[in-house]
Amino acid sequence: MKQLGGQLDQLVVDAAKEKRDMEQKHSTIQQKDFSNDDTKLEYNVDADNGIAMEGYLFKRASNAFKTWNRRWFSIQNNQLVYQKKFKDNPTVVVEDLRLCTVKHCEDIERRFCFEVVSPTK
Repeated sequence: MKQLGGQLDQLVVDAAKEKRDMEQKHSTIQQKDFSNDDTKLEYNVDADNGIAMEGYLFKRASNAFKTWNRRWFSIQNNQLVYQKKFKDNPTVVVEDLRLCTVKHCEDIERRFCFEVVSPTK
């Protein structure tokens, strides 16, 4: 029983530390200077399934070839997820979009390129 109590105490300490870390990351993101960013996109979640926005995007592979692949992306519950096809199992790209910023990429190959900048990656 003492061992279980010790494990519970450790979980409480770990959860508090993780919460402090996330709050620190969030404040760091808010303090960054984005004065050159004059466009902001706001969205409302009005669907019952929690999906705020969805559609096809081209994702650049992280392998040596850097190929572009069409994927079905969606923003749901403050997470950016994608699927190879519309009904496949989703892969989480970004855990919490509220901590991220979007940076315009000047890419020769594609128009309208952007990068999601996360404090954890």
